Amino acid sequence: MDELPVKTPAASDILERGYHIMSSLLTKDECRATASLVDTFCQDISYPSINNPSEEGYGSGWLLGDLRELLADRIFQPLYQSRELISSKEGFAMHPKTTIQNNSTEPSEVIRAAVILTGSARMCCRSIPMHEEIELYPGDVLLWRSSLSKEINLQHDDTSVLFYCAMIPAPHLHTQNKILQKQKLDAYLQRRTGDCHPDRECWIADEYRDDRRHYYRMGPPLLTLRQAELYGLIPYQRDEDEIQRAVVRGIRFVDHYENTRPRLAVKDDAHLEFLTLPSSADNNGLLMGQDKYLGGIESPCGNYVYGVPGTARQVLRVELATNRLDLIGPLFPGPFKWLRGVPVPATTEYPAGCCIALPCNSLSILKIVPDRNEVYSFGESDLRKNCNIDSGWFYHGGNFSPATGFIYAIPANANRVMKFNPYTDEVQFIGPDFGTGKQKWYGGIEGLDGNVYGIPHNETGVLKIDPNTDTVEIWYPDTPFPEGQWKWHGGLRSGHKIYGFPNNADQVLVIDCQLRRIYTIGADLKSGRHRDDNCYKYLGGALTYDDRFAYLFPCDAERVLKIDCYSDEVSLIGPIMTDGANKFQNGFVGRDGCLYGIPQRAPGVLRIVPRDDGEDLVDIIDCGMMGVKDKFEGGVMGADGCIYCMPLRAKVCVKIVPATERVLN
Repeated sequence: MDELPVKTPAASDILERGYHIMSSLLTKDECRATASLVDTFCQDISYPSINNPSEEGYGSGWLLGDLRELLADRIFQPLYQSRELISSKEGFAMHPKTTIQNNSTEPSEVIRAAVILTGSARMCCRSIPMHEEIELYPGDVLLWRSSLSKEINLQHDDTSVLFYCAMIPAPHLHTQNKILQKQKLDAYLQRRTGDCHPDRECWIADEYRDDRRHYYRMGPPLLTLRQAELYGLIPYQRDEDEIQRAVVRGIRFVDHYENTRPRLAVKDDAHLEFLTLPSSADNNGLLMGQDKYLGGIESPCGNYVYGVPGTARQVLRVELATNRLDLIGPLFPGPFKWLRGVPVPATTEYPAGCCIALPCNSLSILKIVPDRNEVYSFGESDLRKNCNIDSGWFYHGGNFSPATGFIYAIPANANRVMKFNPYTDEVQFIGPDFGTGKQKWYGGIEGLDGNVYGIPHNETGVLKIDPNTDTVEIWYPDTPFPEGQWKWHGGLRSGHKIYGFPNNADQVLVIDCQLRRIYTIGADLKSGRHRDDNCYKYLGGALTYDDRFAYLFPCDAERVLKIDCYSDEVSLIGPIMTDGANKFQNGFVGRDGCLYGIPQRAPGVLRIVPRDDGEDLVDIIDCGMMGVKDKFEGGVMGADGCIYCMPLRAKVCVKIVPATERVLN
């Protein structure tokens, strides 16, 4: 560093001695407010135990944006004679330690700042004669050239909190360095803490720990426009549409959102476990590949759960007693073969029952016989005769009818309802030909009346199947629903009502099997502000133990949707979740009375604690996969009371272990 554009005492000291001290740059109130935020951060990420909280990672590099703005205005803008700056994303340090900032591979020299927020620190520089120590107090700032870091020791006591930051004049980031621009966006979306160099991205690993959780688990940090500039997320020279483009990219601005912080969670022993294959030279125990499993099935005998092969070539088996994972059965080629599954009760011939996976792109039905460790497919000739081979995505959901012992599969792209005997493998097709329309119904739910109902996705009415008579008809509301639009995506049943999850529809679908009525509830439900088409709001949900309330987990919507199944009252609860697309799909109620939503692109498992006072708690259990998209595709409630998340792109199976006792509310 040969020169700075201004001649000031600070600039002269930095050039000549390598460091400069600015006394009382921050007021006492500014120090107290900033230190209080650090304390809140440490308590939150390490809750319920706050012993030795971590100062690095878990979002610490994004915590003190207001302080970065202050340092830009008071230090770096006067020093560089430019408002256009790029900041590092360093965190802070606390507890007794000696800070020796030394990196022999630094790519470029920067001016760093260490801000004393609480306590005191002693700076010793070897370039000072006699190595004289300089005392630093709250509000003081030490500036130094990073090339001299090996010369500087900064010691602080057990009451100290220090914040680090570096800034440089903004390079032509948004016109000349698209790779760095993309890396900075990824750092923001993944909440990565970085090193002292604003002109590169080098991140601190957020290693999963069961006593830690990410601070920004509800979504990326909310930024001011100035902070977005300093982090290199929006250009300094921009047109009037740039902010909306930034929102679409995933950047969240503080004046657009409110209530993004979760309330403090309850203390209990709910936790996650991570299950892998036996380690080998090929996979190190990890489940490799994309789009591996499309949901799962619990075995009727209670010993296993199975992953339904999407693009994976074998069935995934989890032995509940041992947490052992293995792959069973023959190799099945092809993408998106089967989707979801149906457990089939035990009989004399099948004392452990069997499991059925329904055909998606595969022209066959998958069958698993647990006690025989047998996996095979059947029905190919029947499906070839009755399905348009080129359409794919044949069936979406199905149900076993205790009255008849048959399974009824809901046609998505298929023309007709498929009925088959899971014990004899006999396949037949019933009802009218519904034509070649795409994605007609999504999800089948057995009503209290014993009929099976298909939820209209692109069709104009509800599919109704009477297993006792094999009658198949479309049941319309007073005014048929519009054609297309991908309206509802599956649903759940509470008593005599079935509730359809609003995908692109703006209201919840209700099918009252007792009153023979179809209607909608909830007015003008919204998707997230990251999109302008109001699509993909909710794709799954779960009921409380008493079936009184349904909680719908946000996909592209921003908040949990709660339905009172007695009154049909609809409300939004919990903090705003700002991650954008594909946050959660389906889930379950645990033995502890809490509801768990399985993450796709969300950073962890959604947990809802219902409360009698209506102030339900909504939080996320970190699963250590912040940057992994499309982690899981559905899950299975095992006979052991645990929930098993089926890996789509994740390389492990995550086991959700609810608390051992009901959570008091």
